[in-house]
Parts: sequence; C-alpha cells; structure tokens
Amino acid sequence: MNDARPDASARGAADAFAHRLTETLTAFVGNPVPVESQELGSKLSIRPEHGPVRLSIGDVALLSLDILYRCRWNEQEKYLSTVESWVKVFPGPGTRGEPLFRYEYDRETVPGLPSAHLQIHAHRDSFTHIMALAGAAGAKRRSPDPRGGTDAARLSNIHFPLGGDRFRPCLEDVLQMLKAEFDVATGPTWEATLRRRRLDYRLTQLRATVDDHPETAALEIERLGFHVTRPDPPISPRIDRISAF
Repeated sequence: MNDARPDASARGAADAFAHRLTETLTAFVGNPVPVESQELGSKLSIRPEHGPVRLSIGDVALLSLDILYRCRWNEQEKYLSTVESWVKVFPGPGTRGEPLFRYEYDRETVPGLPSAHLQIHAHRDSFTHIMALAGAAGAKRRSPDPRGGTDAARLSNIHFPLGGDRFRPCLEDVLQMLKAEFDVATGPTWEATLRRRRLDYRLTQLRATVDDHPETAALEIERLGFHVTRPDPPISPRIDRISAF
C-alpha cells in the first residue's frame, strides 16, 4: 500500500474526476454544484464543496444527497482507484439523523460483507411519508391514484438500481448476504462453491461487456502490454447494453 502523499498525476486525475461530478450534479440539479478534491493523508477526498446537495420536488426541498469518494493513485496500474465511496439520501433539506438509504462501497470492508452494497435505514413509514409528500408536490410516479388507491406510496414500488444488464448482482451474492447477515445454515463447501460460481458469472459478464465495447477492451489490454490486431471492418459497440439503467 502506498502511504505517500498523492503526486501531481493523482491530483490531476482527482481534479478531473471532481470536474466530471460537478458537471453531472449541476446538470441534474439545474444549479451549480461545485465538487472539490482534497488531500486526506495518502488518499484524495472528493465531495461537493458546499456540503449535501438539496433535491427539490416542485418548490419543496424534500431530499438531500451526501456524496463522498475517497481515492488513491494505484501505483501499479497508474490510475485513480476508489477505495471508499457513498451516496446517502436523507429526508428533508439536511442530513441530520439517519439517511433513508445509502449506496456504499468499501474496498477494505470486514471479511464476509460485500464491498458494494445498498443499506436501507428508514422505517417503511419514513419512506411512505416522503413518497406522499412527493406525490402532493407533483411527482408523477408518486401521484395519488384518482380512484382512491394508495399504491403510489408503497415502499415496494421503489426500484433500486443495482448495475444494469452487465453489472447486476448474482444469486451467489444474495446467498452469501444471507449467510453473513443471518448466519443461515450452510453445507461445508458453501463458501468455496459460491466463490467459484461467482467467478464464473462475473467472467461471463466480463466477456459480454467486452463484446459490448471491444475497442475499450483492446485499449486496456494494450496498456497492459499485449498486442492487439483489430478486425477490418471494426466491430460496432453496443452502447445501449452497457449504458442501460
């Protein structure tokens, strides 16, 4: 592990990443949301300059986003690597108390827990309260049923994204979560079997992703020192698959 302060290349990459996040958040919110990078020991911390980002529905600030990336320059690979990140969604205009939910990544998480995960903090009532307020403020999917139904404010109607076509979790991830969180009874070879089958799944997804965008794959393996002969005519990428929500 590199404990030295980030060099100019790392700072430049972090600043570029912060600039991309600035563009993304500014476009999403419709107002300037500057994102900055700062040195934090051997790491670089990247987060919105003015703290949590308020999200409004209609004219009411109903939600807040707390966003953080901690990165390190990977000396072997020569790119900026995320060590830890989170996106936390809070009810209301601030971040007091627990979030409704959070997407989190921690490369150095304790053994047995997934490095990338979604955690839901709020009770069902907290969600349905926000959903009802959103419907009253004009959110289409949360608008009350004109026939008097209440389905629009059900927690089961929220769809949490988890990687799209190519990067979605596999069955083995869910099974290992059940073991880690609830210590369900398992056979003696459960861990080795899940690891092997997860590898099979992810290698299959990797091959499919390479098929989706072969030029990116070619550039990456060339960077690693391999020689690539490109086909003529070139293969057209399938952008729709790897960019799918």
